[in-house]
Amino acid sequence: LLLACVTGPGVATLPQADTGQFYAEVEPELGASCANPACHGTAGRPLEVYAPGFHRADPDRTFVEEDLSAEEHQLNFDRARAFLTPRDPGESLLVTRPLPPGEGGTAHGDGLVIYGDRSDPRWAALAAWAGVE
Repeated sequence: LLLACVTGPGVATLPQADTGQFYAEVEPELGASCANPACHGTAGRPLEVYAPGFHRADPDRTFVEEDLSAEEHQLNFDRARAFLTPRDPGESLLVTRPLPPGEGGTAHGDGLVIYGDRSDPRWAALAAWAGVE
């Protein structure tokens, strides 16, 4: 986390993204589709996701059905932003990983497909936030 405070050559900065849209549309979808302990609801996973009733920053709160803390919201936001590709939003892992290859997706390593195609409104919420037109 200390690296997040450092700027300069060789230090990546997270892309800009709309916080309101994230908290209203994207975070709930990540919580519903990705926060399972077998997926991204586990410490150390790429795109580690916190969600009420699932994975929490405080291990004693795991599986507790209560609102996320401000820290958990911020971590979800920052982690999701790390999976965006601003110069080509359609290539962002946040929007390609959950789609099948036939839909321009890259699918998960285990072949898991979350959204069958780009017409799924849940995928559209992620894509809109990522800047896919």
